[in-house]
Amino acid sequence: MDQTRRVDDGRTAGHNGPGALARIAQDGAADTEVPPRWRGSSHWLAEVRALRADSRDRRGARIDAAARAGVSGVHACGSGPGGATLCGASHVDLGSRAAEYGLLYGVVPVGPRQVSLAEPWSDYYLIETRGPLDADLVRELARTGKPVWLRPENSRSGDEAHEGLLAAVDDLVDAGCRRLVTLGTERASGHAASDRIASVGRLRRATGLPSGWSDHAGDAYSIARAHQELGARHFVVRLELEGEGRAGTGLDPSELRALRERLEPAPAAPVWRGRAPSRSRTERNDATGKLEPAAVAAQGT
Repeated sequence: MDQTRRVDDGRTAGHNGPGALARIAQDGAADTEVPPRWRGSSHWLAEVRALRADSRDRRGARIDAAARAGVSGVHACGSGPGGATLCGASHVDLGSRAAEYGLLYGVVPVGPRQVSLAEPWSDYYLIETRGPLDADLVRELARTGKPVWLRPENSRSGDEAHEGLLAAVDDLVDAGCRRLVTLGTERASGHAASDRIASVGRLRRATGLPSGWSDHAGDAYSIARAHQELGARHFVVRLELEGEGRAGTGLDPSELRALRERLEPAPAAPVWRGRAPSRSRTERNDATGKLEPAAVAAQGT
């Protein structure tokens, strides 16, 4: 139960009255305990860009690349004109291909509608925090009961990023979310490198939640190793397909696999799942031969 009881000298207080995490520490609520399959497990998640204009083959290639990298999950993040919100077809393509590989599938939602749109396929959500979260977004995330990963917005600097993430944690805990992971980031601008690395330990002390590291840098080993020594057990790295990378912002599949194997030479622990793929989620459409939501596939018979 000590996973979520520790509070950093009460410094989480002030976001929502006495502080949601402080109240958990006082009440000892049983449902705040981290699920057993999380404990001691390391998880590697790949973040891929996905555009509305992508073809089905292009979307599938992104999941293929994640599988080659040996990660346990992959999540889609919109990028570029028209890519900030992914359409339902994107989630069908990405989510069904991830299920074929046995990968977790997640999404970076830009609002509550994106949460519900991706829900049939998503095993988790990743949120970039700027401070207290939109109330409708919080309610939707809590309603799903799925794990939520939180990291500071990339442009935020040290204390601002830390406080913004704690405010978001308070909002989610108040709404009933218990399956949370906080992510430190090396790329918060305007902050000393040593302080950015220490943010992982700082988050663990402040929240007691499972913690991890998120970065898009290509020369990531030394920084990731430093975070690992501070207790980070979860890693999120941007994955780039050949020919589409922007210098220093992501890793290709072979680079990501090499980083993962160098940091984690032992076999990875079994992954947790928000909900395992099942025939109730996907069916093979006899008319098209494609994996689709069960209700859609049934129309082709």
